[in-house]
Amino acid sequence: MRFSERIGETSVKVELEKKGVSKKLRMDLWNVFVNRILDEYGKWWSRASSKTQADLFRKVMSEHMDRAVHTSQFIGDNSFGLSEIEDQIRIWYFDAPWYQALDFVETCVEYDYDYMGKFNAALSKRNSAYRFIDGQLTEINSEDEKVEIETALTNTDRYTPVRTHLKQALALYSDRKQPDYRNSIKESISAVEALAKIITGQEKATLGQALKILEKKHHLPESLKKAFGALYGYTSNEGGVRHALTENSTEVHAEEARFILVTCSAFVNYLIVKLG
Repeated sequence: MRFSERIGETSVKVELEKKGVSKKLRMDLWNVFVNRILDEYGKWWSRASSKTQADLFRKVMSEHMDRAVHTSQFIGDNSFGLSEIEDQIRIWYFDAPWYQALDFVETCVEYDYDYMGKFNAALSKRNSAYRFIDGQLTEINSEDEKVEIETALTNTDRYTPVRTHLKQALALYSDRKQPDYRNSIKESISAVEALAKIITGQEKATLGQALKILEKKHHLPESLKKAFGALYGYTSNEGGVRHALTENSTEVHAEEARFILVTCSAFVNYLIVKLG
């Protein structure tokens, strides 16, 4: 907490910011972008770095700024003209709606994963509701949620089906343009089911059947078996999210999808650690 906050002259921000990017956060994110270039290349737009930057800038100009890209902008004697293009992008970035500014940030990470840690530090510092997880900006309620999902993705490196389901669940939940919460939940539950099948060796078992085996042979606590049996039932009963859409289908929101993604990630971590 800064001095001005401790003496009550400025307010301490508590709630996470979900629908916007503050001026301070926008500046912090831009400075991460600029400092990354300076740290990596030592000076603006050296010829050694120009190809990578040109690829990034072409994408930003064409997909985010909706501007035509001309060859003359990238080929010439003035460091490929990239410093002038950076000025254009900077002006656009500071005027863009908050979600387009975050689109730009996500594109930077697509081109260079080394941006991710510092972007996350800035997002955390300014109490944003978003963090990068596996290269995608994802809405969270706390840092614990981010850690749980990241740990599950790391722990399942040797369990390809489980990791595949978790990555897909995260991608469907994190898509800011067309989130698919219903199928995100399906993938989250499928990740747990896939791991349970691997542990029990019962490839054709349902999650409910596998949980009974885990309780009997691997001493899974009965309370956890019941809890995940109920969660599986929520997704599988008539009108549940694992069935085709009907008039009686359960409506699914971001809150349910995030809860189940985090919960399933935590259960995956628990099973892997408990069972070695």
